[in-house]
Amino acid sequence: TYTDGTADTHVVDVYGMGTAITLDQEVDLSIVNNSHVAGITLTQGYEWEDIDDNTVSTGVNSSEVFNNTINVVDSTVTSGSLSDEGTSGWFGNTNNASDYSGSYTADDIAIAAIAHPYADNAMQTTVNLSNSTLMGDVVFSSNFDENFFPNGADSYRDTDADLDTNGWDGTDRMDVTLNNGSKWVGAAMSVHMTDTGTDADGDGVFEYTVDTNGDGI
Repeated sequence: TYTDGTADTHVVDVYGMGTAITLDQEVDLSIVNNSHVAGITLTQGYEWEDIDDNTVSTGVNSSEVFNNTINVVDSTVTSGSLSDEGTSGWFGNTNNASDYSGSYTADDIAIAAIAHPYADNAMQTTVNLSNSTLMGDVVFSSNFDENFFPNGADSYRDTDADLDTNGWDGTDRMDVTLNNGSKWVGAAMSVHMTDTGTDADGDGVFEYTVDTNGDGI
């Protein structure tokens, strides 16, 4: 409210986000008692930066983890919708939220956990369903933390040029468990946002290269 007590109200169109719940902070969601939720999207909105640490061989590390927990009991989570349902949309209606086409589109996503590619901390999401139904795809997007090096890196604490570390943070992960007769109709998709380079000369070694002529190499 304003200082004079007048209500401060805003109208924000969020249907373009695709899911009923869209959050960029650590969450502990509880969906119970025959609830119906049309989609959940969790992103990594902040980080705890790595700091210089003499006890770690690679030099820096933050032990913090970006944790998310979703507990669904006696309820249903479905896919969302990327179109405005207005006043006519309703749970289960064809072409509206919860309609699952199986066509690998954003409209079919029921739960998405999207780790930030430049965050120093692992994003770890746990989903538990008990006597519940999951209708839609589950998407996990990760690059295994900013300081993960798929081709190796030289620890800055030694004087050689050997590739002796792949990084130091814990890795992103997503665990989904179905118990007590829970059902899931949909796909599990993992999107790895790690740049492993290109095997330009066919020797089996992936080099970091710049595609200067647009040929994909």
